[in-house]
Amino acid sequence: MLRLLILLFLAGCWLSLNSATGQEAKTLTLVVNSPGTPPHLYFNQTENKYDGVIPDLLRYAERNSHLTIEYVDSHRNRNEKFVSSGKFDMFYSSIAWVSQPADFISTIPIFSHESFLYAIVPFPADFSLDLNTTGKVCTRRGFKYPALEPLFADGNLIRIDSSSHDTMLKMLILGRCDMVEMNLKNASALIYAEEYKSTEFYRSSLPTSSVPAALIMHPNRAAERDIFNRFIERFHAEGLYAESLAKHLHP
Repeated sequence: MLRLLILLFLAGCWLSLNSATGQEAKTLTLVVNSPGTPPHLYFNQTENKYDGVIPDLLRYAERNSHLTIEYVDSHRNRNEKFVSSGKFDMFYSSIAWVSQPADFISTIPIFSHESFLYAIVPFPADFSLDLNTTGKVCTRRGFKYPALEPLFADGNLIRIDSSSHDTMLKMLILGRCDMVEMNLKNASALIYAEEYKSTEFYRSSLPTSSVPAALIMHPNRAAERDIFNRFIERFHAEGLYAESLAKHLHP
């Protein structure tokens, strides 16, 4: 009898809490450019799960809200269609990169996505990216590079697509391209990996682009977008972003 009373009491507490919040459990889907890249979103082979700053942020939101996140392997070329059609709910990117920004809503920035050119020989002291820049650039298949597109179009730069940031660096070392364009934090995580420690990489002095990185969502997820916005602010205010970044820079 005592055990039954305890169970009834706990059930009553749960119902009371659920009624007070007025929120039912909800699962959202995040489509991922599989397998991702450290430090923000990548597949952790050891733990067999997606990891990084973005999953840390989402787990923080899960612990403190009614939301649950499911990860769906995908490809950059399909993410926009999947989310705009309503098949899935969101993807991690920048609203500056999507082809039809009016079809989506975005959270506030999670961080500033700064990209640079990297090479295995030093850049000239007076190097700047302009219409006279020539060479082959290793890029990620399906990704957009707004600062480089005019140079690709006029033929001064030749785009060499690759399946991942890791293979981009491998192709650079093999001489398949002269440069790669990569996010500062992605590059910092990769170039210190054991297999690249014997290679010296050089970075352009100026970024090629700087855009807000965020969760890009279907418009019918405005209520969830607002919830994520509050957790993004708290994630930074409590020092959790910096802590997560340090942890995943060298996983």
